[in-house]
Amino acid sequence: MRADATVVQVATSYFPGDVAFDTQLEQQGTGDGGSTSRLAELGHQQTRIRESVDVRPPSKKEAEALGVSADRLVYEITHVGLTESGKAVEVCVHVMPITLWSLSYEWPIDQPAV
Repeated sequence: MRADATVVQVATSYFPGDVAFDTQLEQQGTGDGGSTSRLAELGHQQTRIRESVDVRPPSKKEAEALGVSADRLVYEITHVGLTESGKAVEVCVHVMPITLWSLSYEWPIDQPAV
């Protein structure tokens, strides 16, 4: 992804073969709405996500792709898209320089039964 001429992240997505083989998901450009829309069209709508965030130094290849020195830190966000039945239909690993990103999350808190 680019903002101006700056690479702001590198991301790699993985899809189960029984979901993606012989579909547009095998293409680099999946069209309007991206992989989320293609999955929904194929009957694998994501209804929730799970993410884990780590901070680490980039690999040599990542540092080169991002245009940062190897002593800089990056976020590694592992994003898992899940269907209503709980099947993981997408795993995407995002690697992003921490100097270019601020992370903010919000989610509902379960209310206690009355």
